[in-house]
Amino acid sequence: MNVTNRKTSFRQHALWLSALLFCFSVMAFITVAGATEIYKSYDENGNIVYSDQPPEPDAEPLVLPEPNIISSSVPVNPSPPSNSNAGFNAPQRVLEMLRPVEEETFWGTAQALEVSFDVQPDLAPQMRIAIYVDDQRVALISSTNTTITDIDRGTHSVRAELLDSRGNVLTATEPRTFFMKQHSANFNN
Repeated sequence: MNVTNRKTSFRQHALWLSALLFCFSVMAFITVAGATEIYKSYDENGNIVYSDQPPEPDAEPLVLPEPNIISSSVPVNPSPPSNSNAGFNAPQRVLEMLRPVEEETFWGTAQALEVSFDVQPDLAPQMRIAIYVDDQRVALISSTNTTITDIDRGTHSVRAELLDSRGNVLTATEPRTFFMKQHSANFNN
């Protein structure tokens, strides 16, 4: 799109936006003014013009929909709501991965990964820890340690999320890289 087309497009959008804002202004005025009649016409450039004066003697006024007005029984100066838990803050949850440590190598473990966590405050009975290996959920536990089996040899990442009773994430750990290695069958040969 060249500069001339952009300017034209911008002008068209500006005119359209101006007309739309004017319509909203007119409708707001109608709401305030009550039963004033509004007439719609077009100027010599094709722009919409709204007026409370008929542009032609035989012009008919617009029929506008009734405004949506919601009455409220809220006092003008409401008092602040009373809160029996005022000053109560839910404890900030902390989930720390204790094991594996960053770039830990597991040798000859029959492809098992030991994972342990520290949760502060303590893990509540309705909470769960979701464990992800290579961004795939592999376990959902209600304790602070477990063993994940069938991890293939190679480089992997592990991370965890602390979930509330509804499955909402309260906090999460950063991913950690670990290495799963097995001795070769030819190791002693």
